[in-house]
Amino acid sequence: MDKILTVIFSDEFSTSEVLKLYSSEIEGLEVCLSDSAENTFEKITNTDKKSVLIVDLSQNISEKTDLIKRISHECKKCSILALSDNVSVELIVDAMRSGAKEFLPVPVIKTEFVSAMTKLITQNDLSPNTNNCKIISVFSNKGGLGKTSLATNLALELAKVTKENIALIDLNFQTGDITTFLDLKPSFNISYMLENIDKINETFLLSTLERYKRTSLYVLADPPYFKQADTIKPQQITKLFNTLKDTFSYIIVDAEASFDGKNIASLDNSD
Repeated sequence: MDKILTVIFSDEFSTSEVLKLYSSEIEGLEVCLSDSAENTFEKITNTDKKSVLIVDLSQNISEKTDLIKRISHECKKCSILALSDNVSVELIVDAMRSGAKEFLPVPVIKTEFVSAMTKLITQNDLSPNTNNCKIISVFSNKGGLGKTSLATNLALELAKVTKENIALIDLNFQTGDITTFLDLKPSFNISYMLENIDKINETFLLSTLERYKRTSLYVLADPPYFKQADTIKPQQITKLFNTLKDTFSYIIVDAEASFDGKNIASLDNSD
């Protein structure tokens, strides 16, 4: 099996050496260091193998975000991990918009690095079985900003435009109101779905989720009782998403305004 080319580009010698050490402990990587943006671009573009770029944005930010943009545009087989000693929201957003898939603070913690790399390598699996379902979560850590309105209208427009099956999930277990918003009275909710997760197939999903009028939008409601929500685990959310991917082209999530485990699982699984 071909190893995944992993290029580390940092202006700080100690950071490069730490990243090289951590990377050497991950099986299946071919690790090399780079000393310039052009050298990095050349290394990545000169291979037709899957690759990972680890780029340190602590210095020369503009040059390196431009590099991320170029590589994400030119090299579809390359996944990018950005890191920096500056963890401002502006920098993180800029890095992600440029094409980075993951972001870590410097100094890098080994467990966080291994977790991020594992996720990148998994996402970078271009096998034929990879499906094209996209998960989009609408989130804010403050309530009352219109998340439900945005998530619902986005899901409905996608159903109208694409004509494909769209799932809309209410993960706001405390004050979820998608069903009220759409004037639906569903017979089943997410608790029932998770209890029967091993029985789920396309027929089960399309007959159990509440269909909105005559569109291809299907709604999975929040649990009617708070106690039901308490028993739901983050792993179950991930398993639910993986199951829904086989039937739906888009999964739109109205996320809760919190950072509990279920919500983090939703954000981790989002595209």
